[in-house]
Amino acid sequence: MPLTPEGRATVDQFAKQAAAYCVLLDEADRYSPGEFLRLVQQRLLEVVRAALDLPDISPGTEQNRVDLASKEAARIAQARLPPGLAEHAFYSHIFDPFEAPSEPPVGSDLRHDLVEIYEDLRSSLGRWKSGSEPEQADAVWDWRQGFIHHWGRHATEAIKTIHWLLFDQFIEFDDPKQR
Repeated sequence: MPLTPEGRATVDQFAKQAAAYCVLLDEADRYSPGEFLRLVQQRLLEVVRAALDLPDISPGTEQNRVDLASKEAARIAQARLPPGLAEHAFYSHIFDPFEAPSEPPVGSDLRHDLVEIYEDLRSSLGRWKSGSEPEQADAVWDWRQGFIHHWGRHATEAIKTIHWLLFDQFIEFDDPKQR
């Protein structure tokens, strides 16, 4: 089913937020860790908010493509993350909070979360911009399914972890030596 004009506007808004998140990671080395965390938290909240409105449509093709350019860009983006972030990047979480008895916490890495989100968002930006209706449907389907099953989970964990770092651990990274 083709996108309605309202659906297209909704996806355009999501694509704008996804692109802004990707640009922030592409330019992460311009910021101190504290500046970067505050900015990435804002971008994550914006992209998650926009993802909540993505239309539930079927993919336009039956192709399951791996975007090698996005994988390479994600590797480069990871290298640009502020080095001072490394000592505070590891955290614990539980995959399924409703599983009883609760499974033990697992370790995660905030940097990995941010790059996984980047790769998933970036991989469909080109397809959305292509103008081809089937390619655009694939992009929307990938973004929505990824939000539900992959990058959305990384995003919610990252938002929570950044909140703890900034407001509960009171970690400030504005020392220029940590850039």
